[in-house]
Amino acid sequence: MPAHYTRLQWKNSQPYSEQYDDVFFSRAGGEAESQHVFIAANRLAQRFAGRQHFCIAETGFGSGLNFLLAVQCFLEHADTGASLDFVSVEKHLLHPDDVAQCHADRPHLKTIVDELLRCYPPAAPGMHRCLLFDGRIRLTLMHDDASHALGAVDMQVDAWFLDGFAPSKNQAMWSQPVFDAMARCSHAQTTVSTYTVAGVVRRGLQQAGFEVQKVPGFGDKREMLTGRYNGGRRRARQAPWFQLPRASGDCKQVVIVGAGIAGLTTAHQLAQRGCQITLVDCAAEAASAASGNPAAIVMPRLTVGDEVYNAFALQAFYFARQQYRKLQQSSQQPFWFESGVSTAVERERAEKMLDAAHMASAFLRLDFQYATKTERLWLRAEDAGWIRPSLACQQILAVCADSTRYVQAEVASVRAENHRHILLDSEERVIAEADCVVLANAHGLNALLGEQQYPVAANRGQVSLVEERDLLWRLPAPLSADRYITPALEGVACVGASYVDSQAASLSKSDHADNIDGVNSLFDRAIVSESAKQRLEGRVSFRAVTPDRLPMVGPAPDISDFKQRYRDLHHGKAEQNYAPARYRQGLYLNAGYGSHGFSQAFLCAEILASMIANTPAPVARPVLERLLPARFLVRELKRNRPRTDSVSPDRCQ
Repeated sequence: MPAHYTRLQWKNSQPYSEQYDDVFFSRAGGEAESQHVFIAANRLAQRFAGRQHFCIAETGFGSGLNFLLAVQCFLEHADTGASLDFVSVEKHLLHPDDVAQCHADRPHLKTIVDELLRCYPPAAPGMHRCLLFDGRIRLTLMHDDASHALGAVDMQVDAWFLDGFAPSKNQAMWSQPVFDAMARCSHAQTTVSTYTVAGVVRRGLQQAGFEVQKVPGFGDKREMLTGRYNGGRRRARQAPWFQLPRASGDCKQVVIVGAGIAGLTTAHQLAQRGCQITLVDCAAEAASAASGNPAAIVMPRLTVGDEVYNAFALQAFYFARQQYRKLQQSSQQPFWFESGVSTAVERERAEKMLDAAHMASAFLRLDFQYATKTERLWLRAEDAGWIRPSLACQQILAVCADSTRYVQAEVASVRAENHRHILLDSEERVIAEADCVVLANAHGLNALLGEQQYPVAANRGQVSLVEERDLLWRLPAPLSADRYITPALEGVACVGASYVDSQAASLSKSDHADNIDGVNSLFDRAIVSESAKQRLEGRVSFRAVTPDRLPMVGPAPDISDFKQRYRDLHHGKAEQNYAPARYRQGLYLNAGYGSHGFSQAFLCAEILASMIANTPAPVARPVLERLLPARFLVRELKRNRPRTDSVSPDRCQ
């Protein structure tokens, strides 16, 4: 699938698709038709009233007209504290300029259009979560084929909009796999509507379990279809060990342990869902550990041949960028610099990355302004940038301050009693308690869990602060390879970072020299003067890393039960022979970001918030399963090398 936007054409003053030889909507009656076919037919105004959460799913986002009208209806009729999820599939994502042009003559929708364009997703294929109206409206746009996209998500939909191009011109959109995926995501009150009465659509919906009927259509269209799901609840085809417990969705008091980027973003996303947060950290101020470094590069670390990892990395980056842009608008101090980043990559790997459809043109291009001494190519990530972590963390905390209580305390253990979790200090005194607890304290989480241990370790990293007088080049944007260097800000540039297995907390002269030599080794002439090695300034912190270099995000599995229930998993028995796994109710993990916390934590926080609130996840199932803490247990059990009380780091590669 090409990684670019589809540009709109116009025919007789109507937005037109040459590929499908069909119009997106009528300029004269498009809005009225959408109101009739989708908003009124699904009785949205009546159904929004009194609901705390509602989910609409759509095939065919197009110009976003149905979305805009659904949001307008929701804002008019839903309770103030309610939220709306709108999930839409679009294989040919329109350019944002074309979306704006389509709705330029609708001033009554301008506020909603502006919100949409502010967070409009990139052209990269995959899922993209867009937050509007301070997170009250969550748009998930899936830039993909409908059957593939809907087959890879788990959600509970209240109303379906079927609005693809005509079935005779776009058969894949109206196929039985699409209707079956719809059924899997529906419940007894789920409704469906569409402008078409084509037999293939009517029969397909009926076969999937929908009762449908013909009702008066709009304008010249005599009839349209409406319906309701009447089939049984169907679960996704997923391994029993990854069948997660369904949260009640009404948990409004959450305790988060750890006030680094993982904990702060989790607080931010939960606050948008109306939760009250108790944020517990041993330090007096947030972001006092690794999240307090002077600078960090924000970009996805892409690989070759691992499409699931790349999907996560790109989606996480773009969601983070969306959040930093909004946070920067509300801050008087500059902390987010969307300067682009140039990175040196081995030639063969770089060529493969540029050939990958989801990377080329949408994210990466060759950068010819630099040359290296080695067999590397410079790739330019135009959308990437760099950040001042401590200022970003302060702003995250500031915007959710009304919903967050900060408690300085050293948590020694977490005890479960009567479906609640109690945080205790070393003297067994209660620090806080709640039905829902998120452990976001990096490599320190194992100290709180007793015998149930996870493979997350501390890795020492040292950044070097280089005075501007020691810079031999003026850098407009960060450069990255084995080491990175940021532009000078307030007279200081940041060079980093070492990556060693050490517990030494003091600054190291050798690591300082290695940082400087690392960036200088890329070029024929040095970036940093040798004299900078004589001025040892910097910062040491400890990253939390996992064996597969991906964070752990999701509910904590009951390790003992896993190892008993799936003890013979290595025999290769069929998945249906096993019962669903047990998880520790109300206990979630969010840790193990390594060097990528500021690029990945916002999306992972949104994943956790969706789990806790029981709303649609922002990622597809394959991505989610790569992030779940239980993945390490499953890998061990499949290899028949489990330990009795923990997950072994050296056996999960």
